[in-house]
Amino acid sequence: NIGSSRNEYAISKWPPMHNAKSYELNHMTFALLIEIGELADPFKKKLIYRKEYNDEANKNIKEEIGDILFYITFIHVFMNENGITKASALCETFLSYLTSICELLKTSIAECKQMNYDKLSTRYEGLKYSNEKAIERKDKEY
Repeated sequence: NIGSSRNEYAISKWPPMHNAKSYELNHMTFALLIEIGELADPFKKKLIYRKEYNDEANKNIKEEIGDILFYITFIHVFMNENGITKASALCETFLSYLTSICELLKTSIAECKQMNYDKLSTRYEGLKYSNEKAIERKDKEY
C-alpha cells in the first residue's frame, strides 16, 4: 500500500527528507527549476531562431518572472524559518537578475508580481492551493 495519496507516498519515500514540510520545499524547488527553463525559452528563440520579441513573448516572460518570484519567495521564507541564512543572499542575487530582465523589457518586478497574483487568484479560489486546482488550471483558456 502506497498510502492514501500521492503526496503521502512521496513524503514517505523521498530521501533524505521524510516530512510534509520538506515535501513542500521539494515541490517549490522543482517548480522553480521548471519556471527558469520556461523563462529561458523566449530568449533561446530570439538567440537561436532570430525571432523578434512580440507582445505575446513579452507577456510570457512577465508571467514566467512572476512564477519564479513566487517560488523564490517560498524558498526564501522556508530557508529563513529553518535557519539557513545563506539562502537570503542567493535569493537577492537572483532577484537582481530578474530586475535587469524587467528593465530590458520596460516592465517591473511589481508588474510581474501583480500578474502572478491575478493568475493565482483565478486558479486558486481564496488563494488556497490544491493539487486538483493546479491540474485544472482554471486561469488558462483552452
